[in-house]
Amino acid sequence: MLGTVKPDICLFAVSDENKGHFTANFDREEGYDRPCSYFPHVGLVKLFIEIKKDASQDFFIDPPPEGPLPPDYKFTVDTWRADEKLEPRISGLGQNAHYAHVVLTRQFRIRAFSLTISGTTARIMCWDRSGVLVTEAFNYKKNPHILIDFVWRFVKANELQQGFDPTAVAVDSEEDLNSFLTAIRSHAQLQLDLDPDTDKEELDRAVDDHCYRGALTRLTIENRDVWVSRPMWVAPTVVGRCTAGYWAVRCDTKGVTFLKSVWRTNVEDVELEGDILKDLGDKGVEHIPTVLSHGDVTREGLRNHQSLSSAFDNFAIDASLTTRVDTFVDRSWVKSLHPRDARLRKVLPRVPYRLVVNTAGYPLSTFKGSRELLKGTFDGFSGKKALLPLTHCPRYSFCSSDGRTREGGYSPSRCELGKHHPRQTEGKS
Repeated sequence: MLGTVKPDICLFAVSDENKGHFTANFDREEGYDRPCSYFPHVGLVKLFIEIKKDASQDFFIDPPPEGPLPPDYKFTVDTWRADEKLEPRISGLGQNAHYAHVVLTRQFRIRAFSLTISGTTARIMCWDRSGVLVTEAFNYKKNPHILIDFVWRFVKANELQQGFDPTAVAVDSEEDLNSFLTAIRSHAQLQLDLDPDTDKEELDRAVDDHCYRGALTRLTIENRDVWVSRPMWVAPTVVGRCTAGYWAVRCDTKGVTFLKSVWRTNVEDVELEGDILKDLGDKGVEHIPTVLSHGDVTREGLRNHQSLSSAFDNFAIDASLTTRVDTFVDRSWVKSLHPRDARLRKVLPRVPYRLVVNTAGYPLSTFKGSRELLKGTFDGFSGKKALLPLTHCPRYSFCSSDGRTREGGYSPSRCELGKHHPRQTEGKS
């Protein structure tokens, strides 16, 4: 699940109701084909707690209670110092960041909460795609009410308040799951030119690359519903655009499309990627995907979560499900702790953005021969050549097949999609 390193304590959901909030079990370890409610799974983690036996292992340093800050004061441990005494603290910080990355990646999340305990002190942490917010340390033995009150409030909160994306709806229908599997299998067979009888094992692996059998989620983009399961790739970081790519099946036509999910910078005058692609299509640029729908994740997506509508209105959040850590950058207590830290200027507000295009293919690395490689590369460069006069920078390529030819293409993006997941090209060369 997380390799050899795992959180000390996790709070899990007690039922399958939110199993659609996780995207995939990338490891596919033995025994993980069982229903999710029968065993602990990172896709059902609601809160994780990391425990260190000694207070000296706390990786944050609170400022002195009185007097000015030391000139070299830093709230976090200096990870660049080669000091053996700091190694356990740096390792602990890395552990918590890793856990947060896994939870935010394998679930449809707006933010995640955690607790870190060092000796008799504890801190509450809130993670999102703009950064992490950390409380000062408190002694949970002398002040147990702080810890008890937080856990009680967290357990009583609804899923939106716990940090889940309320627009991601779990799909439990066997009919819908079978429709998704059938569509993915047919599309993979077409793209890889496989025979369902002689290439059954390879086809099964291709389907597993896009579908985790216990999880299917419905997402809504511009009133268009799609099903997704396992992402083709995910970003390796907690903070930033954190791009994920899926083969998505349209709920109406059962056609396979491609869904790109990113956390874009939430500032004015940003040209959305979907608008760029539409503009290029209107200008007659070839070998680029056609946009079916795109937009920020907004309040409208809650039409599938009627039980959360009132909670959404009462919660301190605007129409878009934006990050919240960035809103604390200008607080006086933050500036007093970090008076000279230029990194604060890089803590940017972000909002989830989703783009659905008609082309769902494979990367150029999956070509089966020189003919496919040359054809795909030629089409890609043709698209690139057409883009150059329009000042848009092409960043990623793909191959897709219509059953007769295997064509390549380019898609423009101001930022890279993210790194391909290693599972994407397993068994292919």
